[in-house]
Amino acid sequence: EERKPSSTGGTREVIEGTAQTYKDVVWDSGNVSRISNLTSAQLIQILNAYGGNAKNLIPYASNYITAENKYGVNVFFLMGLNALESGWGTSAIARNCNNWGGVCASDNRPSYGCGSNYNCSFAKFNSVGEFI
Repeated sequence: EERKPSSTGGTREVIEGTAQTYKDVVWDSGNVSRISNLTSAQLIQILNAYGGNAKNLIPYASNYITAENKYGVNVFFLMGLNALESGWGTSAIARNCNNWGGVCASDNRPSYGCGSNYNCSFAKFNSVGEFI
């Protein structure tokens, strides 16, 4: 177990290999199935503090926390993946189709003209929350 000073004034603790905690928040870059222990309010504070394009995720903080708890995938990983795939929610597919991850259309989730690439036609979602 290793403790390192944090730039935010507290102590960051390294646990079990790559897992790190700050207070009761967990991030493990080696295991995305470790949940963060964040609340929606805490996540909003983090996104506000980070600023820039991270603020695009604020309206969906509760959706991300719900998804983390439902699927057992760390919220930071989920948000990072969606930010990368959607250009922080600014891509045409993200804006027009609420598809922040390049999810392919299927019989259950049609494209409705959301565009395509060499691999698939992109699915349309009713909302970003539904996508998450």
